[in-house]
Amino acid sequence: MKYIQIEITQPGSRELTGRVITDKDGYKAGDTVSVVISESVTYDVESLVKGDWIDVSYRTVREKDPPEFVAVDISHMLGDYPSTFTLVENGNVTKSNTLRNGRVAAELPSLILSGSPEISFTINGVPDVPQYLIIDIGSFGDKIYYTFEKDGRCYVGRDNMHEISRETFDELMKYLYKNEIGVKTD
Repeated sequence: MKYIQIEITQPGSRELTGRVITDKDGYKAGDTVSVVISESVTYDVESLVKGDWIDVSYRTVREKDPPEFVAVDISHMLGDYPSTFTLVENGNVTKSNTLRNGRVAAELPSLILSGSPEISFTINGVPDVPQYLIIDIGSFGDKIYYTFEKDGRCYVGRDNMHEISRETFDELMKYLYKNEIGVKTD
């Protein structure tokens, strides 16, 4: 099952229209999409209003204009749970990106914890490499991770760094460049 998050622009009982909140799976923030409500959805869809942010679990995308997602589950997204990605090069911050979509924070642990404990080492403070990415999940300063490349290998961790695949490293770096629509205000 896959997930996408949208801000509702046109509510409906069997079909919703909305904007993609955060770049995901080839869809860009702000892209208009349609969500068809399947029989398995138990959420009270009629309670949703324009401007609500929802998390859509889907199994099928029909390539129409706009694309049509067939929802198997929907949940209302509450709150603002920022994750900040900061690229440091030669001791200077060169790019930073904060994504407030709670689903982003939920996706990160599986990537961060995919590291191999067989190839690991400990760092004291920040990584001793020219370039690294700081991942601050929740922006409270207590869930800070680093990812970087050293000697042709990729690593992620806090104090204990574990080797990760190139694909995982690239996926983590992509968050630095993802776009997001304006933050919802209640």
